[in-house]
Amino acid sequence: MKRFTTRRKPVEFYVDDDLFRGVPALPAMHALELTRMHSELQAAEGKGKLDILMGVFSSFLEDASYERFAQRLQDKSNPIDLGTLMDVIQWILGEGYGLRPTQKPSPSEPGSAASTGHTSTDGAPPGMSIPELSSGSGSST
Repeated sequence: MKRFTTRRKPVEFYVDDDLFRGVPALPAMHALELTRMHSELQAAEGKGKLDILMGVFSSFLEDASYERFAQRLQDKSNPIDLGTLMDVIQWILGEGYGLRPTQKPSPSEPGSAASTGHTSTDGAPPGMSIPELSSGSGSST
């Protein structure tokens, strides 16, 4: 008989000195919602994009971490800047939960996974690209 178990280890990451904890396993309905959110992100503008991205974070982060994360996004003395926000999104979707990367991978070097014919995303669901939040030019770091 086959037994299925869910991931039990929480996804954790730091932004500066703050530890943030993601839920151990992304609930299936939340993962399915990512497809809808991706479509909405493509069509949304301005604050609408930020609201959708915050919905993504509320799906991933434990409640206390989400509250602290949302507060830091507005904190003038200890902010999470836009570049860091985008880095966190890419990491949490890619490495944190094993979804496809949100950026195109760089070319492989000899001896890398490409030479074996296997990638870290074999069997993973389709990826989600993160659109720009604004059309203005500015540093993301």
